[in-house]
Amino acid sequence: MLPELQRALAVHDVALAERLAHTLRSVAANIGAQTVSDRAQALEHALRFQHGKEAIIAVLAALR
Repeated sequence: MLPELQRALAVHDVALAERLAHTLRSVAANIGAQTVSDRAQALEHALRFQHGKEAIIAVLAALR
């Protein structure tokens, strides 16, 4: 799912990136991968509230 997220961000499709982050957060939580879920939630939040490119890159790097 990370490649899809990166592609969405590369073409500035923030809505798609946000949906993908949300899906990743939910799936990770369902399988007990809480750290991944927390980081995906941080990315979703950064995208939703337009925290800026640097913040989004930092959150994405932590998610990787």
